Amino acid sequence: MPAKVVIGGQYGDEGKGTETDRQAEEANDVVRYNGGHNAGHTVTIGEEVYKLHLVPSGIVMGRNCYLGSGVVIDPLALAQELTGLEARGIDIGRLRVSGAAHVILPYDRVLDCAAEVANGGKIGTTGRGIGPTYAAKARRDGVRVWDFASRDRLAGAIVTDLATINPLLRHLDQPMPSPDEVIETVWDVGRALYARAVEILDHIPATLRRGEVVLLEGAQGTFIDIDYGTYPFVSSSHTTAGGALLGTGVGITDISDVTLILKAYTTRVGSGPFIGELTGQEGNDLRCWGAEYGTTTGRDRRCAWFDIPLARTSVVINRPTKGVLTKLDVLSHCDEIPVIAYYRDADGYGCNLVPSDTRQYAEYQPVMRSMPGWGEDISDARTWDDLPDPARRYVEYIEGEIGIKFSHIGVGPERNQVVVR
Repeated sequence: MPAKVVIGGQYGDEGKGTETDRQAEEANDVVRYNGGHNAGHTVTIGEEVYKLHLVPSGIVMGRNCYLGSGVVIDPLALAQELTGLEARGIDIGRLRVSGAAHVILPYDRVLDCAAEVANGGKIGTTGRGIGPTYAAKARRDGVRVWDFASRDRLAGAIVTDLATINPLLRHLDQPMPSPDEVIETVWDVGRALYARAVEILDHIPATLRRGEVVLLEGAQGTFIDIDYGTYPFVSSSHTTAGGALLGTGVGITDISDVTLILKAYTTRVGSGPFIGELTGQEGNDLRCWGAEYGTTTGRDRRCAWFDIPLARTSVVINRPTKGVLTKLDVLSHCDEIPVIAYYRDADGYGCNLVPSDTRQYAEYQPVMRSMPGWGEDISDARTWDDLPDPARRYVEYIEGEIGIKFSHIGVGPERNQVVVR
């Protein structure tokens, strides 16, 4: 049986949580493969709204859930999230974590915030220690879940990590913690995290061998991938379909289905180039209509109309088997709907893909095409024929330009508010 991947095709916040929740109905295991608690998924079931940060969306469906080795885990944040879910009757005993996952410690958060201040807020990081933890992982001196096996082992790992971290903290005029101080802060929650640790290669491949479905859930979106995003205004992990393999240990031949989630317009949180950004009343209206505020941070999301070159490039990178278009209902407010058809460079030449050179990309200008709006509520639509003609033409135009078909079209926040094709 297959492993399936759900990924964001823009800058994140595309509505992956709802689609993951829907696909979790036929899955045995749901595995988060990248990022940390800087991400956020919102799942709406009837009157219940679940805002998830680290825990995979499948936990709401009662599925076995895993945090893969590509995730970085703040044990304090995870404990708080699990406490909140348990209080709402969710079975949190189904969550297990890869022992090879790296752990965010208090000094990682301090370093993250201080470095962001020192560089003038250039990146727009959430300040939650994600970047420094991935940096430690790359340096090969980070702390992993397995290191909570004993105090002595944890102390040794922290001493090694602080050998690099403390000089950086000193340079940024921040206090330098001792290993004992750190252990005192995180030991109890770290041991609770360790109690959930498994050798993930003993579990996920076994599920596939039994003929059951494994769903791999990504955080953020394609264009804040550390390799393929608008560097350096990116996350510190692999947010693309390839990251699903790296972060879980699932083999490439196990993947049978890659679902690319695209919002019917475009949003971005944090700094970085954003072609066609709407900075006036138009942007405020779109933000208000779509409730575009960060699940984790509460920050206003920057808004733009649907970006064809961005989505087309995402298809090239991720090679999805199908797409899902979300929040089409938000555009019901518009009489005319602009779309970014292609870019024009400084010399006036047309560009149809996003370049890897961020400075070059930042100089591009959008070339717009206007589509007719439909001006009516579509939240009750459930079939393709239920949609007004202009809404269908809008969807078909996007499909034709980017080269994939949308199997589902979101027309509201709840899991049943979807047009199935």
